[in-house]
Amino acid sequence: VNFHYSRESNQLISQIFSYKTIKKITIKNLLQQISDEQYEINADYSVQGRSNEEIGIKHIDNTKENLNLQNFKIGSRKFWNSHQQELLDLLDQLEKSILSKMQKLQNDEIAAAVALAELKAKIMKENEEMQSELEIQIKNEKELRNKILFQQKLQQECKKQLDEINKRIEQSKKELEEQRIWFQKKINEIIQEIELYKQVIKEYINNVFSNENDFHKRTDDYIDDSQYQYEGYNQRQIDNIGFLTD
Repeated sequence: VNFHYSRESNQLISQIFSYKTIKKITIKNLLQQISDEQYEINADYSVQGRSNEEIGIKHIDNTKENLNLQNFKIGSRKFWNSHQQELLDLLDQLEKSILSKMQKLQNDEIAAAVALAELKAKIMKENEEMQSELEIQIKNEKELRNKILFQQKLQQECKKQLDEINKRIEQSKKELEEQRIWFQKKINEIIQEIELYKQVIKEYINNVFSNENDFHKRTDDYIDDSQYQYEGYNQRQIDNIGFLTD
């Protein structure tokens, strides 16, 4: 698992480790510089111009000169017991202060480590959640892409079918128009035939049916010898039927 920290998180982590390192070095140097021998004071009880009563027990400067740190080291002053104790007390306080600060730094270090561990756990959890969410999104994207491809394929098929249907419709329209023309022609022909039949029936009623007896005689005469020998045949006037001769 790869952890990706933000810029602020990286700066915070760097500050935590830098702060701890600097404090450790500073405390270590202070402890190395503290030495009991360095602060030992050898009291000088020699008389220099005045008696002990005149000088006093706690008087540290019998020459009225300014205090000199070098004089403390070579033991040229007298009655330094009380001042030595004060210095030791001061060092004790310094040690306590340093130890308390060290304890505080240790506590801060522990707190920083805990915070860092919590931050690491939080980042790991967020990474896992983001990785899981990313996998879900990738899966959804793949499914959506497949659906889009399927719909595009269906669209192409539908368009192809629609084109075929339109072609069939146009062909059907063309055939329908041809059939309409053909039927109209047939209707006109049938109407003409009906009119013709009407004329035939009319001629039959007016000319043939009215001369039924004469028609039978002539028919029988023709059947006998295939000749018209009926006496009244030659004198009979037959009307000219125009629609039969046209």
